[in-house]
Amino acid sequence: MQEYDSVQTWLSVFRNIVFGVVFVSIAALTACGDGDEDGSDEGSEAEAPATAVAPPTPAPEATSAPTQTPVRAVPIPTATAVSSRPSPTGDAPPASPDSLPSITTMADVLFTNLLTGQPAFEVDVQGQFGEEPTASFESYGADASVLDSVRANLQWVRDQGYASIETFAIEGFGTIFLRSPTLEPLRHEGFDYDRQYSGDPEEEELAVEEEDAKQRYNVLDGSLAMVLNEAHALGIDVTVNVESLAHIINRTSGTGIGGGSGELVLAGNFPAPTVAQVLAFVDEVVAVGADAISAEAYSPEYDQAIADHLAAIDVPYVHTGADLGTT
Repeated sequence: MQEYDSVQTWLSVFRNIVFGVVFVSIAALTACGDGDEDGSDEGSEAEAPATAVAPPTPAPEATSAPTQTPVRAVPIPTATAVSSRPSPTGDAPPASPDSLPSITTMADVLFTNLLTGQPAFEVDVQGQFGEEPTASFESYGADASVLDSVRANLQWVRDQGYASIETFAIEGFGTIFLRSPTLEPLRHEGFDYDRQYSGDPEEEELAVEEEDAKQRYNVLDGSLAMVLNEAHALGIDVTVNVESLAHIINRTSGTGIGGGSGELVLAGNFPAPTVAQVLAFVDEVVAVGADAISAEAYSPEYDQAIADHLAAIDVPYVHTGADLGTT
């Protein structure tokens, strides 16, 4: 507070000095003007009066940042919508994508209509906390096609001048966007998932708190492959993000991003894969056609193993967060 009062005092002194200089300057100019008028020819033009300089606007008072309240993350990894370039004005043609800098943007081409910025689909998981959860797309509009939506989104991305995007292979609440022989069989050892329900599992009424309920992974089969195939057809490279698996691991271990109590909930209660299983999952993602893999939030043990593994097969590993833009 003393620091703030000191700053205010100096601002006041500075403002008074400026006012004084302006006042003296105006007075001097006025005096010169009067003298010239007395001694000049009648036909000469009078000098224009000096324009007063507006005093500087005081800096706004600092305010404290609002306190963040822990909230649960939405089930779908809502990637940041693509930032479009300003539209060309007049009759000037749009810039060629080849002449633009290479920028990879995270684009939610599966669940959002990028042309309108509105949600288009969500994941509907039946038996989410049971033995055999099944996932499917649920549309916000009648008779909507996921494939048509993805094609329109990718075309829009390409029209903005982007030649690469980032998308997800898995989200923190258990949906995998490709078949995974590695993650799908995982389960909490000796646990009966259906017993978490208070009655018939088909009624899906939990007898435990949802945040604490154990879950198995579910699959939206073929959705990642669809994005990759359609993107590649347009000449768009795709970096596939596997970070949400790190949030699942961190929640289990109680460490790292998403692993502490009271933090933003980034993942459900899933069986955590080992280092070897994470590498096997990465291989599954690469096999579908990923041009690069991206992630953050893994512990050094996992992160170094992923980096070494991808380097050995010549697939770029793009770090995000503090190492944004590095490979």
